[in-house]
Amino acid sequence: MSFVVVPLTLLGCVLLPLPSVAVPLLAAAAWLLGQLWSLLAVMAEVPGAQLSVAESGILPVVLATAGALWLFMPRGVPLRGYGALLFLPLLLPARDLPKAGAFRVWVLDVGQGLAVVVHTRHHALVYDTGPAFGGGRDAGTGIVLPSITALGLGPVDTLVVSHGDIDHAGGASAIVARYPQVRRFSGEPGRLGFQAEPCTSETDWSWDGVSFHFLEVPREAQGKTASNDRSCVLSVEGEGGRFLLTGDISDKAERRMDRDVLRSELPTVTTVAHHGSKHSSDVLWLRAVQPDLAIVSAGWRNRFGHPHASVLARHEDAGADVLNTANSGAILIDLPRDAVPRVVREWRRPAGRYWRE
Repeated sequence: MSFVVVPLTLLGCVLLPLPSVAVPLLAAAAWLLGQLWSLLAVMAEVPGAQLSVAESGILPVVLATAGALWLFMPRGVPLRGYGALLFLPLLLPARDLPKAGAFRVWVLDVGQGLAVVVHTRHHALVYDTGPAFGGGRDAGTGIVLPSITALGLGPVDTLVVSHGDIDHAGGASAIVARYPQVRRFSGEPGRLGFQAEPCTSETDWSWDGVSFHFLEVPREAQGKTASNDRSCVLSVEGEGGRFLLTGDISDKAERRMDRDVLRSELPTVTTVAHHGSKHSSDVLWLRAVQPDLAIVSAGWRNRFGHPHASVLARHEDAGADVLNTANSGAILIDLPRDAVPRVVREWRRPAGRYWRE
């Protein structure tokens, strides 16, 4: 790059008034870049070419920096190789695990879509995987998996794809490719590129004192049930709180749900169905659920106008605080076993800045 590609490119630009000279120079630079890219693509496929580790604290980073300085000391400095030992704390980050009966939830910022990671003491669940983008990119590869690695949460034990729409299922194949043994559920298994079990109200399980249960969303008595209303609704209940994951269900589906199933004595946090569409969050549904906190996962200035002002008003009337990933970024909610659920962090609103209270 420094000695060949850039000089050829700059020289070609200078000689553009002489196309017969400039074009071969620029063509040579382009050919070299193509060869370099092909080599890098092959190197990227080598096992172990990329190593990702969980996010570390200040002390491990300082130790690793000191180790790097030690390794690159001039020849003759004794014991230079021992500097590599100072990198070891990066590979063994401290993990603050929830207690039995407690869990944590990360609502990731995937733009106009939804991706949620639920973590008990020894298990992890991914609910929806964000959208797929142009050029073969998707939020599963670019956001969900790097977040799982950075938080030190892997492996993923269960994947729930609420339904087949691309803003919820776009990154699902990436999760399955990384964790091929993951148990999979979906409200629309036939729309996915892999096998998955249907979400049924008979399906429930427990991890580390935290229970998981799919709530039944009755189908329309007549006509075809809309794709959004086939979404899996998952209730996660610990000793101190409940988190309700609602996919894209509409107000019609909400009105068909059993009110007794929706009620709970536990403090409740919920995702706002369908990103806050005006055709969601029915008044009677909110009255039964009684959420203390509601999380909207929506894109910044999205073209749908989500969340709708009427939805925010209905949640306010129901006594729920509302956070939006478009403003907050990724949101971490802690549901301890001996206290009420609380928002631990909003990634776009970092604490510890001198200009903040």
